[in-house]
Order: sequence, then structure tokens, then C-alpha cells
Amino acid sequence: MEQHFYIGTLEIIYHVERALALKNFDRIFLDPVLPTAAQVHVELQWRDALDVTPAGTAQEPKPNLIVWQENGEEGRLYPIGEHPPKLASRLNAAKDRVCITALRSEREQMEKEFRPWFQIHLERVMLYNRALTLHSASIIYRGEAILFTAPSGTGKTTQTDLWHQYREGVADLNGDRTVLQQTGEGWRACGFPIYGSMVRCAQAAVPIRAVVVIRQGEMDKITELSTTEKVAYLYSECTVMRAYPEDVLEAMGLLEEMAAEVRVLKMDCTMEPSAVDTLHQYLYGE
Repeated sequence: MEQHFYIGTLEIIYHVERALALKNFDRIFLDPVLPTAAQVHVELQWRDALDVTPAGTAQEPKPNLIVWQENGEEGRLYPIGEHPPKLASRLNAAKDRVCITALRSEREQMEKEFRPWFQIHLERVMLYNRALTLHSASIIYRGEAILFTAPSGTGKTTQTDLWHQYREGVADLNGDRTVLQQTGEGWRACGFPIYGSMVRCAQAAVPIRAVVVIRQGEMDKITELSTTEKVAYLYSECTVMRAYPEDVLEAMGLLEEMAAEVRVLKMDCTMEPSAVDTLHQYLYGE
């Protein structure tokens, strides 16, 4: 059978033996919010042994992930600590097909815990579909998105909480990651089904009012940025496979296009209601 999921303009089609067990808010990503521009087909296979040997150019970006390239394809193994791998995946050169191989002995537990957004090389597939994932807490206000981006612990969630508290009609888009999707009608901020410790996740696609690079400060102050500064700040918080020069160049090119079309600001801010007033006045003149 097939199961379909949607992120931005990307349609993800799973080819599985039976319906996948979905968790929590993953269910809301079963319907498109933008016209589909690309598809990726995912096949989930069960084997008695993985029998996968890393080859080509090996990379180890994370302790629980081994990545390599061979003949234009990308393979990944998912060992957890000292435990042997239970999962392997391969993305083809065209970036439209993923094969996931899992151990048959782990099937019951894995189907119970399986989430369709992981192990499908998502950041590379999205980049190929002219989309990026930005580490950000984002809200919808007056039909547009305001994204707060910064390193973890800077206060992104605090800023969105303040907007909820001191402005009416505010809704969450995502509390931790936001998809930046280029469309024929401009850039859109889209919901993302992976979120932080708090479940703040919506399936939507809205125009971007502003991306706000925040830093904690003793007073609320907004600074306009040059194109170079915009790209540098955004790139530092985007999910990109930095081991691949072609991915880095593609991401930088997309961000340069976005910086020319979307307002990106730097804001030194307090954790007080005045931060909302300052940004609201700047963006809306009110």
C-alpha cells in the first residue's frame, strides 16, 4: 500500500506492506498545503541482516550516524552508541527514491516507534526541492509568518510566548524548525513535523513577514542587515549536510535569493513585553 505525506511542495510517498503507525501530530501532515512540485518515493524493507558495507567517501557527522557516497548515491547507517546498526538507508542520485532497510527481528518495536520523517535523507531531498529547514520558533500573525532564529537557549520560545500573551490572533507554526520554501509566488514559511520538547507544530504555508535573528540584550533594538550578514546568520541555523560542497553551495545560493526578497532583521531584545511592542512597531507601524 501507499501512504502520502507533505512538507512544503514536497510529497513523500511510502510504499509499505501495511499502514504505518503514526505518532502524535504527524497525522496533520497527510494533506498538501501547497501545490506539489516534487515527489520522493520511500520503500521500507525488512531483512534478517542489514548486510550494508559503507563505501566511497565516508563521513561521520554525528556519533549515531555514518554517511557515505558512492556513484552519486548516498548511504547511511544508524548505529546507536555501541549497539550494532538496526537501520540503513540509501538515497539515489536523482534524490527521488529512498530505500530503508530494517532488521526483521526488530520489526514489532520499530513499527510501533517509526516516524516517517526520519531516515529519509530529508535535508538533502528538501534542498533539491529548493527548500531549507531553519532552526527557529515561528508564529503566524495576520496571515503571515514571523520567525525567531538563534542558537539554542537564546530565547526563541520566550519571544513567541510573549507574542501569544500580548497580541491577539497568534498561532504557532513550529516551536523549533521552520521550512523555508521557494514557490512561484515567493518564499513561504511552512510547518515541519519535527519539533522540540514542546509540541508546537502546524501544517500551513504562509508568506514570511520577517525572519528575526535574536540576541539577548539589556534593551530592545532592531538592526538592518546587509545581504552578506543575512546569509551568514541564516546559514548558521540551517540544516545542511556541510560535508558536501555541492549542498553548501546550493544552500548559500538559495539563501542569497531569499535575502533579496525577504526581510531579515537582527534584534537585541529583552525578555519583556517591550520586545513585542518594539518589533510590532517596526513591522506594522503600530
